[in-house]
Amino acid sequence: MDILGPMRTFVRVANAGSFTAVAEQLNSTQPTISRQIAALEDHLGAPLFSRNTKGLTLTDDGRAFYAHALRVLEAVNEAEHAVGRRRGKPSGLLRLATPVVFGRLHVVPRLAAFLGRYPGVGVDLIMSDTFSDLAEQGIDLAIRIGEVTDPALVVKRIGLARRVTVASRGYVKAHGAPASPADLTKHA
Repeated sequence: MDILGPMRTFVRVANAGSFTAVAEQLNSTQPTISRQIAALEDHLGAPLFSRNTKGLTLTDDGRAFYAHALRVLEAVNEAEHAVGRRRGKPSGLLRLATPVVFGRLHVVPRLAAFLGRYPGVGVDLIMSDTFSDLAEQGIDLAIRIGEVTDPALVVKRIGLARRVTVASRGYVKAHGAPASPADLTKHA
């Protein structure tokens, strides 16, 4: 038996004290509501209401079931809303991999603002200059400097980095200035 629908109906009837009132609330009929409660009672093997000319009252089993039903329906409601909230606001753990220097200069200084803006998100920041298998390590997002050749990855350029080779005047005077990048192999 799918118990959630009849459980919701039971709670409504217990609150309203009337099958007819609940039937009107649900745009249904009194016999339909009565059958749902009877099926629930049959499923549970116990009467939930005492029916008399003055109306409905909960039995001892009905009071016990009512308390549990409220908790169950509240938990179901929370579960349903948790899914909706996740769609509306980012939440969960983000595993982010960056090169060490890039992480220190560009990610770490912005983490507090990011976490303040998205309090439902946690960040596991992995700073390393080695290229590793992102899927194997469970990495959600990686920032890489250089060419990414793995066709299984979704790549989006977010900026350009230029490399510059510099030397002190004393070094150039002692060792000479390289004329091309290939000359750098002969320098310290």
